[in-house]
Amino acid sequence: SFADDALAVHGDLEILGKLDLTGTAVNIASPVSVTGATSIVGALSVDGTVTVGSDGDGFSLAVHGATSGSFLQWDASADKVHVQGAAEVSGALEVGGDVTAAGLVTASGGADVTGATAVKGGDVTVFESGDGRTLLIHGATA
Repeated sequence: SFADDALAVHGDLEILGKLDLTGTAVNIASPVSVTGATSIVGALSVDGTVTVGSDGDGFSLAVHGATSGSFLQWDASADKVHVQGAAEVSGALEVGGDVTAAGLVTASGGADVTGATAVKGGDVTVFESGDGRTLLIHGATA
């Protein structure tokens, strides 16, 4: 039905071919299922939860930065997040598992490590030469 230059569809609507929606706002008040590739040109605002895939049947997701080659990716087949480019965490970061670093690790502001810590191969530099700091190592007894 048409009212005030609007199209209202009560029931299912199947579109075979291309659909162009042009206007300042497109409001959809019920779930939409899209099969196949979909492109959205312009800003997309979502007010609510976004779910990609389902438990046990996930999909990969990539978010690209402004610099060529920089991206964040959830790799569903590896169950891992990959960050290509710089990553910054503001606030606390808690890791509930092993941490592996391939390259230089710099901690400014201090680092608390609880539990066994192993450094395998390479040099460990605690302080730069001549910076006037003290290194304390305590044993198991007072």
